[in-house]
Amino acid sequence: MLCRVTSTKRPRSGVILTEWLISVAISSMVLGAVAAISVFGSRSFSILGSYVDMDEQTRITIDRMSQEIRGADKLISYATNQLIFLVGGTNQVAFQYVPAAKTLVRKFNGVQTDLFLKQCDCLRFDIYQNDGTNTTFEALSPATTNNCKVVQVNWRLSRGLAGVAASTEDFQSARIVMRKQGS
Repeated sequence: MLCRVTSTKRPRSGVILTEWLISVAISSMVLGAVAAISVFGSRSFSILGSYVDMDEQTRITIDRMSQEIRGADKLISYATNQLIFLVGGTNQVAFQYVPAAKTLVRKFNGVQTDLFLKQCDCLRFDIYQNDGTNTTFEALSPATTNNCKVVQVNWRLSRGLAGVAASTEDFQSARIVMRKQGS
């Protein structure tokens, strides 16, 4: 048996330039898709966190305002941005919206005691009679401080997102019936 070496050159193995370019292009697309999904996901979680914060703030505000308004003896003063109630015969409780600060504050005998809402874009109080002669759905007659039985409050909260011009908004409305006034 005769063995001969026919070639002393080793076979070449390697990557061709076109194979390398294709792999770089595919990798770039995959990494771009992963980055876009992660940015979208983090923004969505941030928006969701803002809604949770606004919902919590709204629930606490409605609960506390309802408790005080229902137990108030009388509505003393009304404006679209402020309500003043007589509580306990001698004390005054006021709810005041401050547009410049975008806040809703509670005052007890003229001294601010609580900050109920912050980053509140708009807020409006309305007062109505609860006369029971409605012929249309939810139509209540406007009231004065002497015959007010229902207080309606509407507000809109917003939160900006860090680094993004978009904002989240939450519009709320509540009707609170006074138990003692007019009884």
